[in-house]
Amino acid sequence: MNTNQKNSKVFQSKSQSPTQIQTNDSRGLSLINKVPKKFKKYKTFISRDKRKRKVIVKVTDTRTGKHFCPDPNQTRLSHMRKRISSWAKIMNKSLLKRGKYTYLMITLTYSPDFEWYPNHIKNFMKRLRRKYPEIKAYAWVAEMQRRGAVHYHILVVVPKRTYIKCPDKSGLWKYGMTRVERAKKGSFYIVKYVGKEYQKLNYPKGIRIYCAVIGKNVIDEVSMLLFRLSSLPRWLEEDSREYVERFKEFPVKVGSCLWRVGDMFFESPYLVEIIRAGVSPIYDWSKVREQ
Repeated sequence: MNTNQKNSKVFQSKSQSPTQIQTNDSRGLSLINKVPKKFKKYKTFISRDKRKRKVIVKVTDTRTGKHFCPDPNQTRLSHMRKRISSWAKIMNKSLLKRGKYTYLMITLTYSPDFEWYPNHIKNFMKRLRRKYPEIKAYAWVAEMQRRGAVHYHILVVVPKRTYIKCPDKSGLWKYGMTRVERAKKGSFYIVKYVGKEYQKLNYPKGIRIYCAVIGKNVIDEVSMLLFRLSSLPRWLEEDSREYVERFKEFPVKVGSCLWRVGDMFFESPYLVEIIRAGVSPIYDWSKVREQ
């Protein structure tokens, strides 16, 4: 068993079933199947708060006993770095060994005459993939310029000798200037853009700050599972990686703080206390991270 599994509790289905495992906090409250119904949907809990009271989340690490209050913005940036880095590693390991593909970097900017809109990047990627169906995978990151405008860095994987015309000249991007260049550093060219935190401040409301996509039949099944695994909490990714490769299954949530891969069960080491108007239910951190 991997040493990383000390971070969370692992159970075999032969000895115990998920419903038989109970973890209690200091007050004797069960963390499984004992969460009040109105707190089981974190998003619903927030949206129904008509007075928009501030929700304070207190996280307890059961391994160390330490408490901390996570910053939503830092959590968002951390998730972006993890996903983009995983995409780059998987693509570099699985795809470039074939020697048939290359990377192109596309930069999109806004002119002062246009303002950012949420669906601009979504519609652009649809038009780009429709015009260039040979695109096998892509990842993009949104950043803020000094003048307060959004700009995008897009890395696409295409067969060698593929030519993509500048989107502003081909009519795919009508909101400003663009640039297309070959990425000499391969898939890791996009990784340097996720570390510039000074360009990750003051995002407009409703913006999606990153995206990473791999097409069907581009990489093998295990590599695709490992890429999908990066979307889950870090503790679960580290503890279940060995079993994902062995059983070739993606972790399935079977309880408020339990995940299953094959015949193995993984319990979250984090407890979350949501404080709102004197109400303080115990909640699982992995549930909050999913939303």
